[in-house]
Amino acid sequence: MNFKTKVIKTLGILLSASSIAAAESVNAEDVSKPNIVVIYIDDMGYADLGANQAGVYTQTPSMDALAASGVRFENGYVTSPMCGPSRASLVTGKYQARTGYEQHKGARRQDENTLDGLRLSESTMADYMKEAGYRTFAFGKWHLGSSAEQLPHKRGFDEYWGLVEPGNQNFLRSFQVEKGIVFWDEPVTVNDKSMYLSEVYTDKAIDFVNRQHEAEQPFFMYMSYTAMHGPNEATGDYKERIREYFDKNGYEVPKNADGHRQFNTPREKRIKGLAELWQMDTEIGRFLDRLEELGLRENTIVFAISDNGGKPEDNGSWNVPFGGQKGQIYEGGIRVPYIVSWPKQIPAGQVFSEPVVQIDVLPTILAAAGQPIPEAIDGVNLTPFLQGKKKGAPHDAIYWRVGDNWAIQKGGWKLVHATRDFFTFSDDPPQLFNLNNDPYESTDLSQQEPERMQQLRKQWEEWNKDNIPPLFGSPNHLPNGIPWPEDLHAARGRYNPLTGEYIGVK
Repeated sequence: MNFKTKVIKTLGILLSASSIAAAESVNAEDVSKPNIVVIYIDDMGYADLGANQAGVYTQTPSMDALAASGVRFENGYVTSPMCGPSRASLVTGKYQARTGYEQHKGARRQDENTLDGLRLSESTMADYMKEAGYRTFAFGKWHLGSSAEQLPHKRGFDEYWGLVEPGNQNFLRSFQVEKGIVFWDEPVTVNDKSMYLSEVYTDKAIDFVNRQHEAEQPFFMYMSYTAMHGPNEATGDYKERIREYFDKNGYEVPKNADGHRQFNTPREKRIKGLAELWQMDTEIGRFLDRLEELGLRENTIVFAISDNGGKPEDNGSWNVPFGGQKGQIYEGGIRVPYIVSWPKQIPAGQVFSEPVVQIDVLPTILAAAGQPIPEAIDGVNLTPFLQGKKKGAPHDAIYWRVGDNWAIQKGGWKLVHATRDFFTFSDDPPQLFNLNNDPYESTDLSQQEPERMQQLRKQWEEWNKDNIPPLFGSPNHLPNGIPWPEDLHAARGRYNPLTGEYIGVK
């Protein structure tokens, strides 16, 4: 019986028992330490998850089953609409403005000692899990720094296989191996387009789980798929099956709920993006099936979250019914697919409507592992809310700061100052939206609610006092910063953990 079939057959029983289970006192010490899996998906839009029921055609049966076995978050957010800062916040449990990884590299850095990526003084979730006695593994897109001291092996991971940079391919290319931008735990020989990464990553993950099952040691896995990031590529007949659907049913770019058309997405781009997504979803299902076969699924926490919103014109992803996209802090850029499942502790079939953020993952898994939660972490342990022990919203407010973009969301009200992208400035006043009535951010209420607007702005400014300037970014944001070397990696060299040598040092 595979994972999806088991969920369908048992969901009725689980739902009928959910109210009882939620009321019971379930403590972390009642069970052995859970295994922990964090799946972080690249550029998947809110509407691309079938379970979100956005009214558009998509194919995510494995993730839909995962949501049915646990909790789907209607208001799941990320702290940044771009992948690098979003990942920095995920692994530290902090807003990216606390750590300096606020933007992608940009044109300037704070000083000549600044590294491109997460600063070395920050602890990662892998560091914490190793301290808790876990074996740690990661695959896929890294995007947290590529100098020797920033690689996964130096940031808490016992094993890693994937793309350190740039991390947006779906086939492993021979030139990447030759240039040393792919790192692994064993030598690899590759011909172009002979290794589809979603499949290879899953193979590596299953191999790791098989070995850990024999070792009887709890494991922590960070599964960072490169899908759905462009270039959109898939193997097999996924594209043909999606094309047949659109041939039969027609294709139309959807409109947001307020009547405004979503960013234009050519039909063929949507087909390719969905095919890549469907194939990744199939691989996620294959991995979850293996956990079932080994008897590990019941006491394994699985998170599945997108790193930011989709970019419809680039990778064919859709964010309906919300406006905005990747790179913007309107809802479409920061409200994402967000799922957690832990069958032994969290009742299945839940839809949680209060806002949560990806920085909540770290404190949740620390608490599950019986570890203390450091005061510096901004996230919240979600488990008591999902077990019914705590009521209300996990966060008093949620904050964003990305260059000149900033926002605060509190009690369904959102004050937002949004520019076109990370690197531009705007003199436009902030906008105020009531997301309870207008999740599409179509009606600015700043003129009707001046007092509320000032209260929210004051609260954001108070929060911002504890942040630091970006360590790297555009000339606008770092007017006194210095340029990067013309070719940073040619100047510094890349580090090969197999040989302990730098590659390409000049």
